[in-house]
Amino acid sequence: MQIQLQGDFFMLQNQIKTIFKRALKKSDSKKELGFFVKISVARQRNQK
Repeated sequence: MQIQLQGDFFMLQNQIKTIFKRALKKSDSKKELGFFVKISVARQRNQK
């Protein structure tokens, strides 16, 4: 169980990094960046 949890955590961490990289490419404004991250996180949650 613990190992599975860690695996999921690292997967999530990588997804977050990817989301930030994409967001940084798409927008220069920090306000836009925050909005983009919120949308991306919401999408991730909905996919489960």
